[in-house]
Amino acid sequence: MRFEWLGGALWLGVAAPVSVRSVVRAWGRIRHPAKKRDEDAVVDAALTTLGWMLLHLCVPMMIMWLSPDNAVVDVRRVRNVLSEAEASEIVRLCEAHAAATGGWLTARHAWYPTTDVAVESVSGLDLREVVHNRVFPILVRSYGVRTENLSLRDLFVVKYDGRGQRGLVKHRDGCELSFGVALTATHRSTAGTYFPSFRHALAGVRVGEAWTHPSLALHSARPVMDDDETRYVLVGFVLVRPTWKHFWRTWGSWATRLREWHLDELVFESPAVSTPKLALRRARDVLHDLLAPDAPPAGKLLVYVGALLCLLLGVLALALLWDCVAHFCLPDFRRRRERRERPSSRFSSSLLQAEARGRYYEEEEEEEDLVLREGPRLMRASETAKSRGHTHRD
Repeated sequence: MRFEWLGGALWLGVAAPVSVRSVVRAWGRIRHPAKKRDEDAVVDAALTTLGWMLLHLCVPMMIMWLSPDNAVVDVRRVRNVLSEAEASEIVRLCEAHAAATGGWLTARHAWYPTTDVAVESVSGLDLREVVHNRVFPILVRSYGVRTENLSLRDLFVVKYDGRGQRGLVKHRDGCELSFGVALTATHRSTAGTYFPSFRHALAGVRVGEAWTHPSLALHSARPVMDDDETRYVLVGFVLVRPTWKHFWRTWGSWATRLREWHLDELVFESPAVSTPKLALRRARDVLHDLLAPDAPPAGKLLVYVGALLCLLLGVLALALLWDCVAHFCLPDFRRRRERRERPSSRFSSSLLQAEARGRYYEEEEEEEDLVLREGPRLMRASETAKSRGHTHRD
């Protein structure tokens, strides 16, 4: 049985019913007439509810983090997906389309714009059959998906040159799977695609060679080396329809290792990166990219909103911690302090006995004073009552 199914079954079959029962019982105690004004019962119910909510939030994340499918980024490379003649024809048609329409587009993507042109807008260029017959089988064989669950979201040709856009910063694609096909050779010894989280770049990429990878794996396009160099890449974004089988997939966002495959041959495997180190590295890269001078305003706003939310969550966490300390620790601390200040049992029993004797003597003295004060009056009243009784009988 797969780990994800086992963890999900335990979560939904055991933790969920127990949590519902615990929360219902906790709040049901407050409705009791004797505990409507009991603040401790309210605090207990609130803490129980909050604790189970945090558990149900963390359990799916733990399952996704521990899933074997999410631990590795698999990069697949396949040569001769396009011939050199087909690659040259694609470049020629895209350049002709750009010349006829006023140039290459630079604002098709809001977050990480590239100098590109959409394939569907180029007359005489239809690559849908090429993608479905040559690229989709690679994705099906490499990532365990089905062809009927794949759909092409975007297909475009990117142009990198020394006089325009030289490269692209670290980013993630807005889909599940991505692929690229080299349409021209590069002056670099390594290809333009680079995975900074694992310090690895694709090497020896030829014209017509394709590479695929999960879209949420952090990657970048290295800049061209020379001013007269021009690099063309066919890029595609592929959506995977959600299914129960891929419900836990994070598509490279939480991976700690990278593997590069040439067909079915493993040619590179990166050392494992610790999760905290990888998270800090990614957070630093994201902040650096979003706070850069040329970053989109929406990205900067997102950073500020995220920082504010983190601050509020920190304040709420501190408040919850203080409530827990005050509810669970402070009463015990007070009891311990009172126990320390209280005298030992031997002396306490002696003191209690002395106090009891003192109260007994005080009560005896009060009775004697009462007899001395009220004695004559009571005697006169008694004699008066007796004389009245004799008179009545006579």
